[in-house]
Amino acid sequence: WQDRYGRDVSSQITATPLPDKQSKSIPIQRVRLPLETRQQMVGAVMLETAPEGPYLLSLEAPTIVALARQLAIAIENAWLVLQLKERDARRSELLQRATNAQEAERKRIARELHDETGQALTALALGLSGMRRLMEKAPEKAVEQFSQLQSISTTALDELRHLIADLRPSHLDVLGLVAALRWYSEQVTQRYALPIEFQITGEIMRLSPELETTLFRIAQEGLSNIVKHAGAKHAWLLLTFAPESVQMNLRDDGEGFDLARVLQPGAGRAWGLIGIQERVALAGGDMTIETNPGEGAVLTVRVPSMSIIDHTLERQESHATY
Repeated sequence: WQDRYGRDVSSQITATPLPDKQSKSIPIQRVRLPLETRQQMVGAVMLETAPEGPYLLSLEAPTIVALARQLAIAIENAWLVLQLKERDARRSELLQRATNAQEAERKRIARELHDETGQALTALALGLSGMRRLMEKAPEKAVEQFSQLQSISTTALDELRHLIADLRPSHLDVLGLVAALRWYSEQVTQRYALPIEFQITGEIMRLSPELETTLFRIAQEGLSNIVKHAGAKHAWLLLTFAPESVQMNLRDDGEGFDLARVLQPGAGRAWGLIGIQERVALAGGDMTIETNPGEGAVLTVRVPSMSIIDHTLERQESHATY
């Protein structure tokens, strides 16, 4: 509060209680007040009259302070509304992406069933339809065709098992996270010729089904990104159990990338990373990504293990390699 001579008269101004109407009023030429709400400053307001007047009066201080408080509340409410709209927009975007992901997964499953399992079953059905006549006319050829049909049925069964395992590996439900990650690492190595070194430190513990599923899907998405984009020759997966948290490190020696550019809106390559980030956030954890072009990448995920449901199953030596 400054009077018409530019002097600071803040100590003489009182906002409450209301000053006596009959008391002497100080002409105020400039007022500068913080806009505070819930002990947080959201801005500032300044009122200033012309140097020659008319001036504000110190008797008007309670009204001015009350208006500043109302303005602070209005600004905070506007921010809350904006955050709510942004949250709703993000929720809608996530729902749309989840729907798109589901549809893409259904198309993939349908395509694999049609291209591999469906064709194998069709060949099996056609072969069996001619087996009876072939056995009567040419038993030797029938035996040969029988072997071929047996091979076709075995291949179709293997493909179907792979498809089911990719959707929900039984290891995760029966044996837990460690066994599921070990199995999946071996599968990726066999399918894509990408050696993966799987390591464990700490005491292996069973986590809640939700947390184990979350960590497995994060590893699955991370390894998928390495296979698709990294051009890596090796990958390392480290799972660390601590009393209050579980940490997962996924590292590769691939091409790396410009993280800032990839995470820019519309970049198109960040859906996998965003999906991982969302899973980590839902688990109440945090994640970091260290990468540069030509230097590979390191994904670190840490989630609280407060939902541990079982005690130590076994103790592994540090950096036990599978």
